[in-house]
Amino acid sequence: MKKFRIALSVIVGLVFVLSAITKSISLDGLEVEVNEIIPSYGLSVVLVRLLVGIELLIGLVFLANLFLKNNLLLKLTALLLLFFNVFLVLKLLKGDTANCQCFGEVLPMTAQQSLFKNFVLLALLFLLAKYHTAIEYSKKIQIVLWSLISVSTFGFLLFLMLNTNEEVIEFAAKERPNLQFDSLRLAKPYLSQMEVSDKGAVLFLSATCSHCIEAAKIFTKIKAENKDFKLLTFINGDTADVEKFMNSIHYPKQNTYMLLGKEFVSRSGNTFPAIYLSKGDTVYKRVRFLGSYQIGEIKNWQKK
Repeated sequence: MKKFRIALSVIVGLVFVLSAITKSISLDGLEVEVNEIIPSYGLSVVLVRLLVGIELLIGLVFLANLFLKNNLLLKLTALLLLFFNVFLVLKLLKGDTANCQCFGEVLPMTAQQSLFKNFVLLALLFLLAKYHTAIEYSKKIQIVLWSLISVSTFGFLLFLMLNTNEEVIEFAAKERPNLQFDSLRLAKPYLSQMEVSDKGAVLFLSATCSHCIEAAKIFTKIKAENKDFKLLTFINGDTADVEKFMNSIHYPKQNTYMLLGKEFVSRSGNTFPAIYLSKGDTVYKRVRFLGSYQIGEIKNWQKK
């Protein structure tokens, strides 16, 4: 029975470690989710990395079966899961069916799936609190374990803090791509008349790409904050997928068009999301990642 209780602690620990590692692979989507609650992009970047670091810390402590006095670890973990559940319920109430980022982009989950996972974890925490008293290590072993956990967590946090993508490619005057809007044949425009701004952002998105969904959520927020922000979007996919894409995140329909086949591939470079900062159909910059730095560049593009 004792081995079974230890196994429960290891299972909880593995879930938290897996969550931290998968989130760390691509933090942009989680930054967007946190930024919906906290309006500061810079603060969102820091909090996301701290949150992922805390998840790793919790996971490692559970793996080592170190519960702290009075089951403090179990109580703090339960509070963290309840906080996550409140956030997930708010997503459900808004009708958001996109990936909740609980395991990053590696294991996409809906809010419903993540709620179920969290309630299972809470049940395991209850069993551990009621029947498990952790492993009684000698003081020397405790010092070694806590030292290893501390060093691992600190190193992981340091890596996350230093790993911020700031790539915005600026094309030289002679190398600026031209998107050739005049030659486009639109499959199903949401508006009969295309409007191309003198200066704005042009997006090429795939309706079934999780990274595209995260990018679209960012631009939905940017557009909501600034109605004058010029945005032109081309989405690739069949009608059902495009409608699901649009409705799941309430993406603005104005100046949004379906674009298929070679016309889409040739302009996106077959890499999406393709995000361009342009004047008319001439590309001046391409944004590779969507962290706080890039979002600032996008917002300031029309002001320059």
